[in-house]
Amino acid sequence: HNHFFVVALKQSLSQGNTSYPYVVLQTKDDNEDKIELNIPEKLAGTIKISNELEGEVKDILATLFTHIVGIGVIVTSKTFLYSKGPFIKCSLKQNEGTLYPLEKCLLFLHKPVVYITHEEIVQIDCERIEGKSFDLLIETKRGDAFMFKGVDRIELDQMVKYFESKKIKLNGLDDEQKEAIVSKNKRRREHV
Repeated sequence: HNHFFVVALKQSLSQGNTSYPYVVLQTKDDNEDKIELNIPEKLAGTIKISNELEGEVKDILATLFTHIVGIGVIVTSKTFLYSKGPFIKCSLKQNEGTLYPLEKCLLFLHKPVVYITHEEIVQIDCERIEGKSFDLLIETKRGDAFMFKGVDRIELDQMVKYFESKKIKLNGLDDEQKEAIVSKNKRRREHV
C-alpha cells in the first residue's frame, strides 16, 4: 500500500566508501495533499504548471518531475499483473524485496536497488522450479549476474508471458512445463 518513486542519479551520492546511484522516495497509497508552489515569474511561462497542486503525493511528485525537471515518469504496467499486483515478491542475496517488470527494464526494490534494461540481458535461467517457488538468474552484458530467489510458482506463467512479449528467452523450463504454460495461456485466450 505504498508507492515508490525512484530517481536514478547521473552522479552517485557517496557516503564513505558506499555510493548510492538511486534515491528512493516512499509515499503512502492514500496520502493526499495540497501544495502551493512559489515559482518565479520568469520560470512560470516556461514550466507551464499550476501554482497550486492537489491530489495524491505520488501524482504531485510525478507532475513536479515531469514539468520542472523535464524527465518523464515510468509507471508500472497494468498489462502484466501478478498475484499481488504489478510486481513479484522475491529476494536478492539476503534482502527481500519486489521485482517490477517494466516496459523496457526490470527494477528491484529495496536494498540494493537494481535496474536492468532488457537490452543488457544476455540470458535468463529459471532454476530450482520445484515445489512452490523458483529462482531467476539474470546475466547481463556487463558480466553481472543477479539471482532473484523464492519467486512464487504461481508467477511463472506471467513471467514467461512477459519475457516472451519482450523477445527474451527464458531457459531452464523443460518441455512439460512449457507445454503446461502454453496450454494454460491458450485456454485463457479462448475463455476471453
